[in-house]
Amino acid sequence: MLCLSEVEAEDVRAVARRARTAVVPNAVAPRAPVERAAVEPPVLVALCRLDVRQKGLDRMAAIAAAAPALRLPVHGDRDRNEPAAVEHLLAHLPANLEVHEPVHGAAKEAALAGATAYVALSRWEGISMAVLEALAGGLPCIVSRYVARTLGDEAGTAVAVLDDRLLDDDPAAAGRAIEALVADPEALRARAAHGRELASARFAPAAVADALEAAYRAGLAAAKEER
Repeated sequence: MLCLSEVEAEDVRAVARRARTAVVPNAVAPRAPVERAAVEPPVLVALCRLDVRQKGLDRMAAIAAAAPALRLPVHGDRDRNEPAAVEHLLAHLPANLEVHEPVHGAAKEAALAGATAYVALSRWEGISMAVLEALAGGLPCIVSRYVARTLGDEAGTAVAVLDDRLLDDDPAAAGRAIEALVADPEALRARAAHGRELASARFAPAAVADALEAAYRAGLAAAKEER
């Protein structure tokens, strides 16, 4: 079975112990570095469907309420999984958490260019294409620990990681941690550079094609052995 990350492969093997898995991540095309000026207040952008629980939008709302000096625009379609949760979120938005329609093309590039950092606080994820595009464009990323795990061991210096227990139990502390991160432009630039390196190595189309070819070859060899 092809999995997007080792995290996903572990989940498969937990329920199907005899499953053969191979990790082939999503690919992201090379992108020009995001050109952006410093913005005040700091802007943390998210491009995701409005799935409150999976995408951690309740976490974002709690952080926004606790850290009014941050601005958090979210661009995405409403999700059908838990519509009541979406309606509750929209009815109780803090003033600095903005929900907008999805953006594509030039509008998406403008949203990324106008951000201080990209934020992804998902409770579970495959591999987020929006995160990969942000990394490839050199936009610093602030993510949950689960999202960081999907990016592989190399993600340590490429993204800023917020502990999931902090996100769920102490949004004020999570907000302070984010404020400290965005207040250090040099550290943000260094992290963004490492993110671009990660995207251009692990998630480059050529690298993903090689991983896919290796997975098919291994699968064919295993099938022959079973005959």
